[in-house]
Amino acid sequence: MPYGWGPGGYLLDKGALDFAGGTVVHINSGVAGLVAAYVLGKRIGYGKEPMPPTHYHDVDRAQFLWMVGLVQCGSNLEATSGATLPFATLISQPALQFSMDVG
Repeated sequence: MPYGWGPGGYLLDKGALDFAGGTVVHINSGVAGLVAAYVLGKRIGYGKEPMPPTHYHDVDRAQFLWMVGLVQCGSNLEATSGATLPFATLISQPALQFSMDVG
């Protein structure tokens, strides 16, 4: 996907910063998820039986994102202004998400 982050790439020209190739990974996994959802179709019993809540998985997901994300923020071994915003976002957003889920 050179149009994303290569020299003269569309996303780079729009001001996007790509830390460790995350944009390419997220675009490809999003497209793969959409294709898989289309191929598999609706789940059995959709609309007929209630689906149990899955909020207990939110903590696991937040821990995984923190672990991976915080490692990526410091992957260049320096605290530059470019790494400060992703670091602050990784700290604040899961807390905001949790407060909105609970409230």
